[in-house]
Amino acid sequence: MIQKKWFHATTLEALPSILSLGLIPNEDNELYLARNYDELIRFINLPVFKDLRKCKVVLSVKYVPSISNPDKYWELVANESISPDNLKVHKYL
Repeated sequence: MIQKKWFHATTLEALPSILSLGLIPNEDNELYLARNYDELIRFINLPVFKDLRKCKVVLSVKYVPSISNPDKYWELVANESISPDNLKVHKYL
């Protein structure tokens, strides 16, 4: 069974744009989605990921990967945009 619910952390500043335009891959054509909420929070709190500490909003994301066997790490790297219809604010941090 392919996982369909993912999580993405973002900043309060970026939230209006994301809810309007959707999630768009970065300049390297990558969009990071966490497999579950607890893992995402664990990585946000690791000292090595200082940029993630700016994230104050967690989104739940409906997404079916275009590959049938995604990596088995804590995250999935998507290479396509995700429409705002598939996003919901899960929690404010």
